[in-house]
Amino acid sequence: MSVAREFNPNIHGLRGLAAFMVFWCHVYAGALEAGFYPEHWHPLLAWLLHAGRYGVDVFFMISGYLITESLTRKGQVRRFLADRAIRIYPAFLAVLLPLIAMGMLTRAKLFADTDPLIWPLQVLANLLFLPGVFDMPPILGVAWSLSFEAAFYLTAALAFALKRSGRQELAVAVCAGAGLLLFPQYPGVIFFYAGALIYLYRDALLLGLARVHVPFTALIALLAVWHLVIVHYHRAEADLSVGFAAMLLLSFVLGLLFFNGVVAGAGPFGIFLRSGALQFLGTISYSFYLWHTPVMFFTKRIVLHYVAPEQGDAMATLSFALLSLPPALLVSWISYRLFEAAAGRILHRRLNQQRTAASVAS
Repeated sequence: MSVAREFNPNIHGLRGLAAFMVFWCHVYAGALEAGFYPEHWHPLLAWLLHAGRYGVDVFFMISGYLITESLTRKGQVRRFLADRAIRIYPAFLAVLLPLIAMGMLTRAKLFADTDPLIWPLQVLANLLFLPGVFDMPPILGVAWSLSFEAAFYLTAALAFALKRSGRQELAVAVCAGAGLLLFPQYPGVIFFYAGALIYLYRDALLLGLARVHVPFTALIALLAVWHLVIVHYHRAEADLSVGFAAMLLLSFVLGLLFFNGVVAGAGPFGIFLRSGALQFLGTISYSFYLWHTPVMFFTKRIVLHYVAPEQGDAMATLSFALLSLPPALLVSWISYRLFEAAAGRILHRRLNQQRTAASVAS
């Protein structure tokens, strides 16, 4: 029998914050790409906005913790993988399938540059979350990170199965090997392991000391150091120099300090994470992550044609954010209710019925 999951509102709020970080990064990137981001705004603001991209790495920490917890609680690999598929696919398909239809009809994005005979393979690759880990174009831009999520699910499931069968050394080797294979594609995979370590050793003295630290301070330090890691990675293709290795190790330690402080709910930052706004964002965070860029595709064009020419760059950028957020939240809430909550309940009910029938038959 599985153990009931203990809900942690701090992690839930952090999920909402991570989603909002990615949103504000896309506000900055969209304004910059469209040419209406104000050049006179302070470079520090641009850096803070751009640093929102590292919300993805925060998601990886959360996944490392919760996936390890889920496997430990369920104790069954097949059930874990089925539950993950139910959690991920309904909302993902609700976004992806309309994009596929629109892309094929209008020859937009990757469909414009490929032969229609290749389209089924492109669609299949995206359905299997291959773009990201593999050098393939995603139909939904943000879905590249789901590729790493899926790879971690499979790695964690295999390692858990090996550990349950008594082959602990092989389980460790699988985790290490997967990390080494995925690292060249994106170094942020190290944060899956940070989250897993916090769950596995959350009562250990060394990690427990992180509770005396202010998580917000650790987060700012993490963003600063991790930015240097990513800049070096893109410029030097992750050449493992001593300096790069040191920054990578420091980022990992800061990630441990930050996330353990979050799990413990330490300081004013914990109060912030438990606020109603972030709890709501945490609830719809997956749908919000999937839907905000398609919404911004349309709002950016409104700003380009009606705001930027008349009101200037500053007002255009602010309008882009303010026009994008409410519909993104609304669509994401609807998506959550329909495809995460309702569809999830139906699929879980059917899966449980099948399990019950199979148990009776056996």
